Amino acid sequence: MHHNATSTSLWPKFSKSWESPLSDGSIRVSTPVCFENKIVLKYQELRKPFEFRVVCFDAIDGSLIWSFSDSVIPKPKKVVLPLHPKDFEGSPAIFRNMVYATSNDTVFCLSVSDGKFLWWKTFGNNCDIFYVSPLISGTVVPAVIVPVARRSISCIDAMTGRVVWESKNPFWATSPALCQDNSFLCPAPMNASGSMIANIPEEMNTSLGPIITVPDKNKALFLCRDGVFRLFSYNRFFSRWEFEWKCSVDGGSTYPRAACYFEGDFLLPGRENVARVDENGEMLWNLQFAKGSIMGCLVCGKKALVLSKGASSTISVIDTRDGFLYESMKLDGQPMTVPVQTGNGFVIVFAKQGLVCYKGSDLPKLDCKSVDEVEMSGDGTVLLEVSNTGGSWASFYARPEKDWAIIDKGIIRCSPGQKTTIPIKVLFQGKHYRETRIVLTSETQSKTVLFCATNISSKD
Repeated sequence: MHHNATSTSLWPKFSKSWESPLSDGSIRVSTPVCFENKIVLKYQELRKPFEFRVVCFDAIDGSLIWSFSDSVIPKPKKVVLPLHPKDFEGSPAIFRNMVYATSNDTVFCLSVSDGKFLWWKTFGNNCDIFYVSPLISGTVVPAVIVPVARRSISCIDAMTGRVVWESKNPFWATSPALCQDNSFLCPAPMNASGSMIANIPEEMNTSLGPIITVPDKNKALFLCRDGVFRLFSYNRFFSRWEFEWKCSVDGGSTYPRAACYFEGDFLLPGRENVARVDENGEMLWNLQFAKGSIMGCLVCGKKALVLSKGASSTISVIDTRDGFLYESMKLDGQPMTVPVQTGNGFVIVFAKQGLVCYKGSDLPKLDCKSVDEVEMSGDGTVLLEVSNTGGSWASFYARPEKDWAIIDKGIIRCSPGQKTTIPIKVLFQGKHYRETRIVLTSETQSKTVLFCATNISSKD
């Protein structure tokens, strides 16, 4: 199924909640991480190419809670060229009120509450791991997994910073992803002791690494060098990873962790389109956008946000069930990260504005009056009127409690402040009077209305 999304309207009541600038000249920013009522991210400045900052904001009003500079960590002076502005940063990891982040050749730990410096571990000169997101493995004895490009993979005690083990890493460093039984992909599958448990196909050795793992099914989705998404499954009997399917999705994605896994399916962003693919690789729908560069998606219930970066950056809302485009909104600036959901909206980092939080629209609200009695001649169709008095699109299903009232199956949609009609075919089948209830079910509410019909053709 293919849809086109070139014709859109602006989303009403989709407003900016707050804005918190970063330091002037920040060029490399990680995707924010939300924890309780806090937002944590890492960034680097062009004028200070070897200094990284980790900052924490209040998710309610955007106020700065604390800021930490890795310049306080003693490390060798590096003599390398400044980093390219389009390179990406590894996001911090949060576990048990502690923040773990990487910078240059160092991984360090901070307190979430106040940014207090707890411990650090340096891997040596010219071992850039700034683009790696640390992985927290285990719960009883938590550890931080950090790979170093073509050198080693280190397991560090999450509480003390003590090195638990080091394992040789013959691959390019990628952000590790959890697999089953405390094992992980990096990109090779490794157990909790750092031993490689299976060889990997050459196609899995990619600089973008595993972007999604499904631990309970021993599956992993990779975005490979050729821009194609590939799914692999682990065969325990043969102790090896096996290729299952690939999906091109219009040239792949420009961001390594932009895809989403939900309800057993994958939401895959291409450069100009977004597709839903099931676990067997079958494309369920494909939504085509205007020319631009899609940075990523964020699934929120039955809806998803799609962020596009280009001459005119936009945030679009689509239905994950069939790819229906609800609405789009133009963004004032160039986004640098994928959208991240907070308690009352979502946040994006922009090149000049810094961290910006957008407040979602008011929830949809269905309003429908009961039909006391409608007169009909023979078998026919009558329209039931439903209003949406909320501030965002309503998508709902309608079903009758009795099978003589027939409603077409499918999703019914209604824009904010508008009305829609539901056709109901009535089968009297010799009856003079019919009465039932129509149940309207949306993501946020369920409403039941009484529906009565009289057959006037059977009257004397």
